[in-house]
Amino acid sequence: MSLGVFLKKAGKNISSLATLITLTSGAISTFLTDGLPRQICINVTIIGVLVVIGMIVLYLIQFFSVGIDNNDIDEKISNIHTEISTLSTSFNQIKKDIANYKGDMEDKYDEICMNTKQILNDKRIGMCPIISSSYVEDPEDVNTLLHTLLKNYGEHIKELHIICFGRKGFSGNVEYIINKKMKIKIRIVLFNAAAHSDICLDNDENTINENIIKWKKKPNTIEVLVSDTPPMVRAAVAYGENNGKKVAMWGTMQSYRFRYDEVSNSISLEKPSHSLISVVDQKSTSANDFYALVNCFEEEFERLESTSKVAVISKKGGKEEVELQNRNRTNP
Repeated sequence: MSLGVFLKKAGKNISSLATLITLTSGAISTFLTDGLPRQICINVTIIGVLVVIGMIVLYLIQFFSVGIDNNDIDEKISNIHTEISTLSTSFNQIKKDIANYKGDMEDKYDEICMNTKQILNDKRIGMCPIISSSYVEDPEDVNTLLHTLLKNYGEHIKELHIICFGRKGFSGNVEYIINKKMKIKIRIVLFNAAAHSDICLDNDENTINENIIKWKKKPNTIEVLVSDTPPMVRAAVAYGENNGKKVAMWGTMQSYRFRYDEVSNSISLEKPSHSLISVVDQKSTSANDFYALVNCFEEEFERLESTSKVAVISKKGGKEEVELQNRNRTNP
């Protein structure tokens, strides 16, 4: 195959391909740091340049060997000019594509930085991963969960703090601890029904006092605090121990509500049979939910405790009665 036939059939394609590869590998090498990939790109660029130069030399040889003999100098010059224009157009397009790609990468980088900053500043980050629900609807579910906790992890629980009205002692869980002789210190804040009898049921005072007498038969097991402030939550937090420090393990909180009796025109406190009740666990609940409940409970417990008296049992005429003493008399 003669040089002229070769250049006519393949010269333009080889020149264009070599130029494209040369420009592309050269552009890529500018984005790479030292290493094998960059060295490969540099080598490809050098080879491409040599191929392009070689093709130009072949065109010149063809030009001088054929073009002059045929008095076709103007046509050959025009062809060379066309080739150069084609290469220039391709090069400019590659530069444009690289610039657009670089701009897109910079935009993506800025977007990633902004999203990362938002995530790091998002307080909900402690909520991941969510392992279980933090809410139940039925109070009996709470009682069951607490009973299961006492049954399965009672040896790890050092203290149980409770805020409740006092009618049932958290549905028998206080009695369960006492009857099982579990080594758990109970601190429970109840309501002094005598302080605001207008919001109590007729038998509330007797029921609460009977519970106190029953619980206080083991005086070293339970501390009963009686507050004149009616508790508006039914709540509890179980504490374990870590390196000698008290650490919350489990907690629950549910609000009370007022009930209006149209017949007697009276208002009393009651526990809703169905409401949104928060139940949290150190192992399975998000950190934000867990500590939000524990902190809320401890703040309310301290508030009620500050206005409470300590319940002790006294005997009058052979009958046990509840006596309320100032806290500094039993806790100097």
